[in-house]
Amino acid sequence: MDKQRHIDRRRGLHGHFHRERHRRRTGTVTITATSSNKSGTNSTTVVPVPVRFVTLAPDSARVQLGDSQQYTATPFDSAGNPLAGRVVSWSVTSASVAAISTTGLATTLARGFTQVIATVEGVADTTWLIVEQTPSRIELAEHSIIFDALGETKQLVANVYDSHNNLITDAVVNWSSSDAAIATVNAAGVVTAVTHAQSAWTFVSASIGALADTATATVYRWPTSVIASPDSMVLTEITPPGAVGGQFTAVMLDRNGFPIEGGWLLWESLDTSIAQVNVNGEVLALANGQARIVAISFSGVTDTVLVTVAAPPEEGFDAPRLVSEASGASWDSFVARLPERRVRLARRLDA
Repeated sequence: MDKQRHIDRRRGLHGHFHRERHRRRTGTVTITATSSNKSGTNSTTVVPVPVRFVTLAPDSARVQLGDSQQYTATPFDSAGNPLAGRVVSWSVTSASVAAISTTGLATTLARGFTQVIATVEGVADTTWLIVEQTPSRIELAEHSIIFDALGETKQLVANVYDSHNNLITDAVVNWSSSDAAIATVNAAGVVTAVTHAQSAWTFVSASIGALADTATATVYRWPTSVIASPDSMVLTEITPPGAVGGQFTAVMLDRNGFPIEGGWLLWESLDTSIAQVNVNGEVLALANGQARIVAISFSGVTDTVLVTVAAPPEEGFDAPRLVSEASGASWDSFVARLPERRVRLARRLDA
């Protein structure tokens, strides 16, 4: 009976020894055998099966900035058997692109690519992690711009964002104008007013793929000066009813000196008993003398010209003293002495 118990005890110890070896734990195992009143002890060092190769999963990954990626690593022995319970060390080659935890969870930090490395007992495997930014939204910093002069430029800025609302700093944006005769836009988003009209508008669009955003470009040219011509005018007869004695014209200029086409302009006579002027700049001579005619732009700037009415006297009418006192003088010589030019005046109402 004692012999059988000894055999069973040895078998139990032998089975325990194999279970410890199967666990692949490094360390020293002490085996004690006892029979009757005698016992024996033996120490054995257990060495784990070495790792021959490691496989990483997934083999490669492509994710969006802001997403994370879970990796797993499996070590194998030389026979291709997976080895459980081994410690995996994780690292990346580009810490600015992604960070990885001790459990193999990669967190993306910036667009780019990096290698993910799993190391088990000195044996490693690598895979690629590619971090992308796919445009999800495009937005203009301004949706309305206004030009007050021809040739003026304004910079539009288009911001492109990914699905996590991260700014894509190097996105290539396409620019277009719905009417290049009003305003143009170059590849950098610089808009230039080109129309000669007083007011006009067009759409300027920024797009990337199927994404787009639009701003309104309005040209509203503001006159900063008015030039009326001619400088002066001499009318030698009273204007008959229904007729026109003379014609003035005026040009409004924006702050860059370009003429403005369109936009209302008023005419006013400061001496209506001498001469009058209509909305078209047509002058009617009413009596001899001088009258100042003012061209007024819608911005309030003005220019002044001079009209001299010098109609010959009717029969039986005494010539002016200027004629009678000048020996040998005639009406024509009197007219010749009248001012031929005037001093140009220009002002702004808000000056």
